[in-house]
Amino acid sequence: MSSKTGHAKLYVIACLAGAAVIGLFLIALVWAADNSRPDYLGYDLSKPWFDGKPWALGLDMYNGASIKPQEVGTFQRFPDNSVPRSGVEPDVPDVWVEDKLLRDLIPENPTRATAASIANGRKIFNIYCAACHGRDGKAQVPVVRRGIPMVPIDLLRNVFSEAHIYNRIRYGGGIMPTYGFQTTRGERWDIVNYLKSQNFGK
Repeated sequence: MSSKTGHAKLYVIACLAGAAVIGLFLIALVWAADNSRPDYLGYDLSKPWFDGKPWALGLDMYNGASIKPQEVGTFQRFPDNSVPRSGVEPDVPDVWVEDKLLRDLIPENPTRATAASIANGRKIFNIYCAACHGRDGKAQVPVVRRGIPMVPIDLLRNVFSEAHIYNRIRYGGGIMPTYGFQTTRGERWDIVNYLKSQNFGK
């Protein structure tokens, strides 16, 4: 094959490739000019390349099936009435259901009040809770003597539901800070078991 023939073939291939690119570009322009499609989140799809806005495919990828930063959620599907043992703990909204606070109702205690659970609950309670509520729950501590009111938990531990105590530890409330980051799910239930036991404060 002569060099002239080779150059001619390359020229034809280049022309065909250029025509294909131009054809695809024109098809895209025709598709973009279709004004019958609704706007996408306020973006004008009739001129997506020239209005300074992102191309719609980029938005579709961002708004796809995903959990955004700082969002609570999971893609796992759990059976009804199951209790998660790993992954993200479901959030309990601070809302009223009929005449009851949702955080007084759920979650249910998934643990048993064994001696080991109660012993660990005593240890965690004395680390995080006793500074304000007292080891015996009577709130006779320096924090109170300096003017910060604290709840005598020994009088209320059997009045509050297990879910209420668990959620109060997790989320805090009033002047009580949240301890959801300092404690694990298991530790919080151990504290609940300790508070509900006959060994509390002993």
